[in-house]
Amino acid sequence: MRIALNVMEEHLDNQQSNNNRTFAHQFFIPKSVQSKNVKFLIKDLSEVMAFRTHTVTRISKKGKQYFQEVSCLGDGCPLCDYAFKTDGKASSSYARDKIVIPLIDFDYVDSEGNKTPTISYWVRSSNFYRNVLALYVSKFKGLLDGYVEVNKTGTGVNTTYSLFPASGDNLPKLKSVDEYLKDFDVNMEEDLKSIIYELNAEQMNRLIPHTEENIEVPFEEAPKRRVSTHGF
Repeated sequence: MRIALNVMEEHLDNQQSNNNRTFAHQFFIPKSVQSKNVKFLIKDLSEVMAFRTHTVTRISKKGKQYFQEVSCLGDGCPLCDYAFKTDGKASSSYARDKIVIPLIDFDYVDSEGNKTPTISYWVRSSNFYRNVLALYVSKFKGLLDGYVEVNKTGTGVNTTYSLFPASGDNLPKLKSVDEYLKDFDVNMEEDLKSIIYELNAEQMNRLIPHTEENIEVPFEEAPKRRVSTHGF
């Protein structure tokens, strides 16, 4: 269809805005590694951020499958309706409670193969909060005050994690949470926009593959990640 030039200009502006957008990094432990050293950027469990989200399966332009968390709208949520109709087995899960833990990943490896301490966000289930995080915090006094070694065992749905105090022998001098937030120039509210997506009902409907018009999506796979090395 033919469109007005001003509409085309608007499309170009929106495209450029998305290209310049910086996405926060999500924490993960690759298959080749069994553990990582991190510093949780919370002072106690009350600072853990909780959300109710749908996990949406996406396919990148290169054909690679990935997942994104979309905040549930509650009553009248299109993704809730879609998950109910498909028994949560299609491209959107049922709404579930998730937690997000901000941290510094001291074993993050950049695209050039160098270890680069970076701000990351760990998205986990509510069961993880109760059965892993809260459990280990109660088991090891002061766990959140120092470095933490995150150990991973198993793969896929059988993956389990354990948390232990890290020695810190090969890590930089320990700082307070406030110092790390300042050194890394952390803006959590901005970062969370690319960790937990806040979409309206119309945008959610465009994610649901129920019509031939389901084409343009409101967000894309992160084209670049914000990696900070302040203070190191």
